[in-house]
Amino acid sequence: MITKKVYDNEVIKLIKRIDKIYDFKNDFMFKHSLGNDQDPGSFYLLKLFIEGILNISCKSITILNPDLVVENIEDKDMLLDIRVQTNTGDYVNIEMFSKNQYQRFQIYGASLLSRQEKEGDDYQKNINHVYQIIFIDDIDKANLKLYDRYESRNEEGKLEKYNLLTRVYVQMPYINLIKKQKKLEEFSEIEKGIYIFENGITDDIIRLKEDNKVVEIMKEKIERFNQIIIRNTLNTIDDADAYEVRALYDEWQPDTYYEVGNRRQYDDNLYKCKQTHTSQSQYTLDLIPALWDIIAPDDPDLGTIDNPIPVPENFSSMVYVKGKYYLEDGVIYLMNSAQLEDGEEISLTYKPSALVGIYFKVVENKEEN
Repeated sequence: MITKKVYDNEVIKLIKRIDKIYDFKNDFMFKHSLGNDQDPGSFYLLKLFIEGILNISCKSITILNPDLVVENIEDKDMLLDIRVQTNTGDYVNIEMFSKNQYQRFQIYGASLLSRQEKEGDDYQKNINHVYQIIFIDDIDKANLKLYDRYESRNEEGKLEKYNLLTRVYVQMPYINLIKKQKKLEEFSEIEKGIYIFENGITDDIIRLKEDNKVVEIMKEKIERFNQIIIRNTLNTIDDADAYEVRALYDEWQPDTYYEVGNRRQYDDNLYKCKQTHTSQSQYTLDLIPALWDIIAPDDPDLGTIDNPIPVPENFSSMVYVKGKYYLEDGVIYLMNSAQLEDGEEISLTYKPSALVGIYFKVVENKEEN
């Protein structure tokens, strides 16, 4: 079991490799946080934002497009809006954007209305109101407000009869102007939620006293999502990067199904599965070289005669590279197999000392020096 400090350090290494960590402005993360009406936290946030921003009451909420596949996080063509229907039948569409696209928002709102149309319908009875909530990391300098609301009105400002479309832009940067006017402790729950959308889980948010439900929910959401991303990344990075963050991988367990490519820790080493199988307690990784390879560090400065690659005391098999130097029990060996090209790799089930004259030659005995 690794300590939290070690785990956090390994996470930092991994973040540097994947070059990003996700916050609420990422629409994938946004949908993960709000897009599950069966999750109490998501339901609480949805109800908070819908009722607080639109000034409507909704006893129940049904999400119409809950599907979300983490593996598709970089797919720019995915539609990651949240489409909701309230208990009154009204539709609410919620989106997160980095900049304003007024034409696009209006066209999309109209399409949400037109989807309801069926030939022969009684429009007064069967067409429901559509609300759009658009969280946007932008602000109209000519219209400084947190909620910028639009509906169909005449020249006198009178709302059109049977108005069917309401659009509200939540101009998130404006929340920082509000913070200049009052303390974060004085924010309403919905203001705290918007502040976190805009700024993330900042130090001042963390310093807030307990009993801040929206803060606790959103902290849990972002932590859980980034753990999912980290877990997914651990399955996709190459062996060299995997070795650098090896403490993040699960320990090998008996009676467990493993697939080719799975990586697991065992006896302070990192291994990679070579063949699909179900593990058995009597056959640990160091005893079954046909099933597991040990992953060695990939450092351009490692493997020289001055900095040889250490050979683990216990291993099932190891990938060696021709031209690299290896250290076993104080003895330095050069991998010089005539069967291989310089830089070519091979997985072997024996240590260098057992393969002298075949794959290795003794270069130096450090214990004698």
